[in-house]
Amino acid sequence: MNSINGKDLRRMIIAGANNLQRFKKDIDELNVFPVPDGDTGSNMYMTIGTVAREVKKCHSDSIEEVAKIASQGALRGARGNSGVILSQIFRGFYLALKDKEEAKTEDLKAVLKSATDVAYKAVMKPKEGTMLTIIRALSEEAAKREEKEVDVFLEKCIEYGYIVLDKTPDMLPVLKEAGVVDSGGKGLLTVFDGLLNGLRNSVEEELSEDAKKDTTAGAAISKFNTEDILYSYCTEFILNKESFTNEKMIKFNGVLKREGDSLVLVEDEDLIKVHVHTNHPGVVLENALTLGSLSNIKIENMKEQHTSILEDTKKEEVLEDKEVGIIVVSSGAGMRNLFKRAKADIIIDGGQTMNPSTEDFVDAINRLKAHKVLLFPNNKNIIMAAEQAKALVEDKEVRVIKTTSVPEAMSALINYDDAEIDVDLNELARTMEEIVKKVKVAEITFAVRDTKINGKEIKKGNILSIVEDKIEGVGTDLCSVTCTAIDKIVGDGADIVSIYAGSDAKSDESEKIVRYIESKYPRMDIELENGGQPLYHYLISCE
Repeated sequence: MNSINGKDLRRMIIAGANNLQRFKKDIDELNVFPVPDGDTGSNMYMTIGTVAREVKKCHSDSIEEVAKIASQGALRGARGNSGVILSQIFRGFYLALKDKEEAKTEDLKAVLKSATDVAYKAVMKPKEGTMLTIIRALSEEAAKREEKEVDVFLEKCIEYGYIVLDKTPDMLPVLKEAGVVDSGGKGLLTVFDGLLNGLRNSVEEELSEDAKKDTTAGAAISKFNTEDILYSYCTEFILNKESFTNEKMIKFNGVLKREGDSLVLVEDEDLIKVHVHTNHPGVVLENALTLGSLSNIKIENMKEQHTSILEDTKKEEVLEDKEVGIIVVSSGAGMRNLFKRAKADIIIDGGQTMNPSTEDFVDAINRLKAHKVLLFPNNKNIIMAAEQAKALVEDKEVRVIKTTSVPEAMSALINYDDAEIDVDLNELARTMEEIVKKVKVAEITFAVRDTKINGKEIKKGNILSIVEDKIEGVGTDLCSVTCTAIDKIVGDGADIVSIYAGSDAKSDESEKIVRYIESKYPRMDIELENGGQPLYHYLISCE
């Protein structure tokens, strides 16, 4: 076959998506950091899955038409940095195939060169040893080839791509230390393997079942059943120790442990702040009264909260008219409630392993009635999709605050005065960015595989602390690793530590951590919140 048309390209793209689906987990596991956010393969697959669904609907024989639809689908469906770069590669394909009904190998040389140029321009600081290197290698090899048969031409280019992929550990020391090749480069070659298979197979493949689904970032929350909530009521109050005795306290502790979980007690000479999840808040309060009077009582039905969140994802939110709208990305029912309290208008469900697509951001921006928008991606792997969405919205002024963690956005919003609605959006964004710069963050998670990084030997299941995008601590004791990380982020002049407990955080561990801070930093204000975020035991900020 010396040329390909739109029908061939459609068949190739569907086969490329299906091939990536087969190997996406293997690609996810190539993540350098052994933390539960290795989602390069998944992000690339969800991106090309959108492309495959769109081209499946197109029956044109024009390669330009199919390439245009593929580019548009990739742009909307792009997830994560790898997905955004893949979308730019598809855009490069389309730009080189304009005004063409079919393409020969000479045309495909221009296609790969265009894809390389567009992809490199999309990345502010291109780094070699990544999928950018691989698309460039394919282009450079293509320029040298003289084959006329399209399948042989692609096969030779792909063979060279794998040779370069094997060299990526020599380009990025972090890959070499981890003993892996670049995950994005591997994902891209997996797509090209599929493209070649689709070209050589005259029968169009059926879309994989996963690719048929129009997955959205918010879908993940619906997998959580309210039946999984063992204790319905989040109960908080302050106990004034008027009738306090050690014997009564021992008995009260027994009631708390019997009636609930997620127990946290913060105590000083006169007061005890109590936090517990229970099905019988009345029993807890009655027993607390034996030790003294109660104040600041707050009882929230967590099952109702979760149900309302699900309902919000199924219907259009009622959004108020305002000058500046705020969009944040976060996961966990607790974090959602905290962001709502902090005056966020739309919370896009997502984060580690659940990167929202460009289209998710565009839809959220368009739903806002505000003409000015602040967007907080809260993850370094989501920033590119947010920036891409900003470029697609023409009738609103959008600024992306490049937050890489949830606590950064929380701090910015807590300090945000929405009365300043007349301020220039650029100035407001600069103010937010200055606040974010002052926030020190530690993330506590766990290792998903054995590896070595930054000279640290890591075993699967180890507790890890991440500070400034580096694995700072490794250990087997959650409390010890967390407290060491807190020491690392507490700086001169810091006066507040905020702790967001994850969905699997245990009350006794949280209590130990709070007591440690109280003991070592007696003048520090401590805020412990139930974030409910998955995968990360604690998110901690200091400012």
